[in-house]
Amino acid sequence: MGWNASVRMASGNGEYLYSSEDYSHTHNTNDMMRRALDVVGNLEVLGEQHLYALDKMLCSTAAEILKPAIKWWEKQAPDVMQDLAPANHWGTPGSAFSFWQNVLRLCEQHPHADLCLEG
Repeated sequence: MGWNASVRMASGNGEYLYSSEDYSHTHNTNDMMRRALDVVGNLEVLGEQHLYALDKMLCSTAAEILKPAIKWWEKQAPDVMQDLAPANHWGTPGSAFSFWQNVLRLCEQHPHADLCLEG
């Protein structure tokens, strides 16, 4: 299983317009983003659903939650998440970081859209 991330905006007639830009990544690295969110105090903001709570969230709100975690992760040593690397090698700390950077960038570019984080 994995994440598919894109953004959507209401078209005004009950339908949505979806971004042509989307990203995918494995769930095997979820614990990495959970750790980053926890360190900056934002994991509890998402509640029991954790990362799944980001789905359909307003992008400006999602960006406020994700940005401190991404900034923290970026400042750490490259191996800070290595202990969470999946044993099956499906996903790495580097690929997980890139995925979440792209999700943040989408949210910052489209603050009035909804984040679609399906997985």
